[in-house]
Amino acid sequence: MRPVLNAVQLTSLLTAFWRNCEYKSALPLCKDPYATVLLDELLPAQKRVQFEQSPLHSAGLEILACRTRALDDWLMEGGVKGIEQVVFLGAGMDTRAYRLGLGKDTTVFEVEKDLTVLKAKHETLQRSGITPMVKDILQIGADVTHTEDLKRKLHMHGLQPNKKTSWVAEGLLEYLPLAAQGRLFGAMRDAG
Repeated sequence: MRPVLNAVQLTSLLTAFWRNCEYKSALPLCKDPYATVLLDELLPAQKRVQFEQSPLHSAGLEILACRTRALDDWLMEGGVKGIEQVVFLGAGMDTRAYRLGLGKDTTVFEVEKDLTVLKAKHETLQRSGITPMVKDILQIGADVTHTEDLKRKLHMHGLQPNKKTSWVAEGLLEYLPLAAQGRLFGAMRDAG
């Protein structure tokens, strides 16, 4: 059965939409072949039209393409240097655990306030026969502004402070007040 996402949950598909547009362009700066799978399964036609007609479409696409490429390159560099854990804060429809060679011994922790989004993503990719390129993907329901709870849940799910860890907060910080950003960076430092 296809997951049905509410209006707030559908916003997680905007990043996948922009990555898909860039992937299908003549000279893509970033490549996310799985964005198409997510959109075809989860994005209603009327929402796709809204995304396509948005006045932010061009600017959003350019920003996202650069940001995606920079983070992809940074993570691949980290994988070469022995990163054992990657934490994606506000993971949404991010497919890096499926499309980047982060390492078969790498554990990915995906943090999202609403686990429905992560569940829909993983079920859709699995139904399409797409498998992760990492050891494990752990889904964690947590509000990143509640940093003590975030650290506790990450450790409960097996985050090891003694292992090399990369943290990704793509597209998240601009939604947090400055004080919350500071607390989040402190939690990242303390957690591993």
